[in-house]
Amino acid sequence: MGRFEAVTLEIFLFMRRCRGDAALAPIVQDIVDRFVVDMDDSLRQIGIGDQSVPKRMRKLTGQFYERVNAYDTALKEESLETLAENFRGRVLKQDIDPTVAHRLATEAAAELALLSEIPADDLMSGRTGMSANS
Repeated sequence: MGRFEAVTLEIFLFMRRCRGDAALAPIVQDIVDRFVVDMDDSLRQIGIGDQSVPKRMRKLTGQFYERVNAYDTALKEESLETLAENFRGRVLKQDIDPTVAHRLATEAAAELALLSEIPADDLMSGRTGMSANS
């Protein structure tokens, strides 16, 4: 799993948690904006020319929202199998053992459940109670 895929998955889970809570909308937008700026900076740091960066950014932004939509659809269907299948070829290699994809889907659903238990006020103040190692 590459950095883009890992960060996209984490941002998606946070976006999903914050859905429907108007107080959290500015935070979600700020996180997505910072992600886009970070991607832009990363492209420039690895030597992508100034004229090529906008084209690459359009592609990466499209991939980001494509993943968000795919993962969201799977969660709307309440299907870990669909989520696992959506991870294959995106977060994970297409030919990965299906049990690995299912385990990641299970972990993502568990993380979303943990996030959903955190009150909005705590999220807005940065108190999640979640360990970076959990």
